[in-house]
Amino acid sequence: MDEKEAQLEYLKEKQKTYTELLKVWTALIIATTGGIVGLMFKLEHKITLPLIGIGTWIDSIFLMAFISALIKVGQYSKEIDRWIKSY
Repeated sequence: MDEKEAQLEYLKEKQKTYTELLKVWTALIIATTGGIVGLMFKLEHKITLPLIGIGTWIDSIFLMAFISALIKVGQYSKEIDRWIKSY
């Protein structure tokens, strides 16, 4: 395996890693959003509003991480295409 093939394999592995992270972030976003919606049915309790706020904050962090991973997958995809065209 020469240097170009090794670099291409490295890029493919990085893309796979970020694709798996996308799956994790998606599951976490769905779970926390479901929890927030579930809490909205219990608004008569005092603790509900702070928990909704905390859940929304955590959900926004997960969403930012998801967007970041999505951008990285796109960047690695473009980089792989460039390597394949130049190979």
